[in-house]
Amino acid sequence: MLFSPEITATDEFNELITDKCARPRIGYFVVDEIHLVYEWGPEFRPLYAMLATMRAWLPEWTVFVGLTATLEPGCETDAVIQSVGFKDLFHFEKRDCERHNVDLIIREIQYPCTSHEFRDLDWLIPLDITKASDLPKWLVYCETIEMGHRLTLYLRSLLPPHLQKHGRKLIRHMHSLNCSLCKAEGLASLYLSGEERDCAIFIATKVLSVGINVSDIDAVIDFLCPSSLAAGVQHAGHPARDREQHGEAIIYVKKADIEAVTSFIESDEYMGDPHRVVDIDDESGVVIDPEWDADGTSSDDDMPAAAVPSTAPVIHLRTEPDGNAGESAAMEAESLLEQPIVWTYRG
Repeated sequence: MLFSPEITATDEFNELITDKCARPRIGYFVVDEIHLVYEWGPEFRPLYAMLATMRAWLPEWTVFVGLTATLEPGCETDAVIQSVGFKDLFHFEKRDCERHNVDLIIREIQYPCTSHEFRDLDWLIPLDITKASDLPKWLVYCETIEMGHRLTLYLRSLLPPHLQKHGRKLIRHMHSLNCSLCKAEGLASLYLSGEERDCAIFIATKVLSVGINVSDIDAVIDFLCPSSLAAGVQHAGHPARDREQHGEAIIYVKKADIEAVTSFIESDEYMGDPHRVVDIDDESGVVIDPEWDADGTSSDDDMPAAAVPSTAPVIHLRTEPDGNAGESAAMEAESLLEQPIVWTYRG
């Protein structure tokens, strides 16, 4: 049975979980997109943060499961564990969900976007468009409904004269305040493909950030930069769901934000961080694993010191406890590459 968190607060849900026939059959309570407990719970949908109360209402044998691709470690994970009531006894399993067929592209905003013009996105509407299927299927995320509304009106104004009357369908604005009919029409249009498509660009807020599985979205655009890393990764997961496709995730960033990041990576704080990524252009530098001592030796007598050019490949090896398998693999890799490599043990 699929339902929203808000359903758990209804009388109908209470009747279901106390029903003599249904209650013995409740085996799992699964929270999909569980990172939303942290992102949406405090303000947007507060019942997300109250799911732990379900443990008191459901049978004691019920297994609680949480699924997510973008939950960040630290305070976010801790908040989810508390809100859903995992407590101290739970199994955590992490799998690779990297999208190798999606390019992540960062673009600096060149023009002001505080009024009703968004010239950075003019390229979305070519002059020779004749129908929706002439364009790739774009999904454009805005942080607020207000900005999404202004962007929608602007892009519709760029349509050729013969398509102006179809602007509402060609460029749709999807958000939480849409009427039920508009939501149904928009979602139905999102799943159309090929020549049947009546819409080319979907402008949305976080309402379309989860819960959609459309195989032929060509690219996603964040305008402006998303509010969190998790949101950006979530959005970047929508293009090219078909593994045979190639998609793009484009993030537009303000110049001031780029300058702030540049200033940070040039700061002493970042340069002194042992976990930072070493600049591959720094040929005079060396790559030292942070687990090794400052003098280039290891606290583990069996682990080699590393002081090689920073252009050397870095290979992390999982090994058996005695380390022999990993050492043999590292030596073979050095022989094949005909140059030194940085190799470390990861138990």
